[in-house]
Amino acid sequence: MPEYKSRINVRVRIDQQDWKKLADIKTKEEWKLDESVEEIFIIARGGFIKTDDWSVDPKTLEDLVKTFAEIAGYEKCVIIADVVEQNVENPSGTSFLALGNQNFISISYLNSDKLNETNISDVCEYLKQIDFELSPNDIYYLRQNFDEFTYDDTNGIDVVIPEGRNEIIEREFEGDILVKSVVIPDSVKSIGPRAFYDCPILNKVNIPHGITEIGWFVFHGCKNLKEMVIPDSVKRIGDCAFYDCKNLEEIVIPDSVESIGDGAFRGCINLKEIDIPNSIKSIEECAFLECINLKEITIPYGVPSIGELTFYGCRNLKEIVIPDSVKSIGEQAFWGCKNLKEITIPYGVPSIGKSTFRGCKKLKEIVIPDSVKSIGECAFFDCINLKEITIPYGVPSISESTFSGCEKLKEIVIPDSVKSIGDQAFWGCVIKEIVIPDSIESIGDGAFSECKYLKEIVISDSVKSIGDYAFYRCKDLKEIVIPDSVKNIGDSAFEDCENLTIRAHKGSYAEQYTLENDIPFEEI
Repeated sequence: MPEYKSRINVRVRIDQQDWKKLADIKTKEEWKLDESVEEIFIIARGGFIKTDDWSVDPKTLEDLVKTFAEIAGYEKCVIIADVVEQNVENPSGTSFLALGNQNFISISYLNSDKLNETNISDVCEYLKQIDFELSPNDIYYLRQNFDEFTYDDTNGIDVVIPEGRNEIIEREFEGDILVKSVVIPDSVKSIGPRAFYDCPILNKVNIPHGITEIGWFVFHGCKNLKEMVIPDSVKRIGDCAFYDCKNLEEIVIPDSVESIGDGAFRGCINLKEIDIPNSIKSIEECAFLECINLKEITIPYGVPSIGELTFYGCRNLKEIVIPDSVKSIGEQAFWGCKNLKEITIPYGVPSIGKSTFRGCKKLKEIVIPDSVKSIGECAFFDCINLKEITIPYGVPSISESTFSGCEKLKEIVIPDSVKSIGDQAFWGCVIKEIVIPDSIESIGDGAFSECKYLKEIVISDSVKSIGDYAFYRCKDLKEIVIPDSVKNIGDSAFEDCENLTIRAHKGSYAEQYTLENDIPFEEI
């Protein structure tokens, strides 16, 4: 009896209702599968590979492949399998393929060396190694079902738009996974929204002079697009125009462009530098969000604002120049720019939004101009190298978690315009001393929690309440004077302050609190 070495790789793409069909396949004894089909697909969910110590003859393997393909639906599966004779002088082999069309393919090899060298776990590589030439329909199907499938980009289509056309309509090439390059004639004066949306192998396209706007989502998801020259007729780069163009490395923006839309270059993870011309008057939200390799950028004078999330997640951004024309910086604008070392906020900016500089781990110092009248929640959260900061007069409150996690923050000056200190505002800072000005009425929950080196704090007689866990685990705090104005101290406000004595007037709320919480008390 001849011996065989057998392998199979099954990939299915079916709806939930179709899973029962596969589960109901009756496993045949001659298939020699260790588990039932139902168990195989429950474990492997979406497909399975079997290669080790498996021996079935060509006829049995053919039956197995055909059964799976017919029940799952040829259009919903990709199956590659092969069987090679063993222990014979000139071993032969056979490949069985079902590649998303209605054809079952069998290829026989008189010499099995080619099959022995293949890697069946990688569909794309396997097909290359056996020199199997795919049809355009096969390529189309495989690219739809395998995100990384790039069998051979020479199989892509080069598109030439005929001279005389004046527009590329909305969604004209959307989702076309075969188009590789596009030549657009000068007669074309407009490119519609989503025209080339999600063309995964598109690597070359020209934008003719005369185009005035690159519309929204035009090149979204064109993952192979590496460079782009924008003609000087273009005035606007629209929302998400180049969103998720992961391989875009270089782009030249001419000085005709006046605005960069919302998310225009979002997710362009290989974009390292970009020159923004002086003609730009507007950079909208998320414009460069998660451009993780962008290292430096200069915002031209004339731009009035930096929108929300504009540079969010630009983790290699080291330097940015913000001109005096900028009057607002949006929420989360620089969140996660962990290599940003310094930044100057121009005079005229009235507010720093929520989480604006959150996670800027290398930011050591920042000058906040007197024009700033509000600082949002978590504005400097987790800026672990920030050492000192001065809050300008006019800021009415220090918001929740504003400086939370700033583990090197040693000095801070709080002006007497501040009326409240928010929850966890200075959590985990290394402040040694702080003066609470006589404008402050409340200290929030956990405001100075985990400030382990805080030795001295002066609470003014304007303070009426101290929140829960306000000074939790301030282990170096030995003494605090609580004025008679304080009428409420929250739960665990001084918990784990091992060396603390509270000083207050006899009969005060503070004295009663010490008695109830077993904290040493000293009368003043």
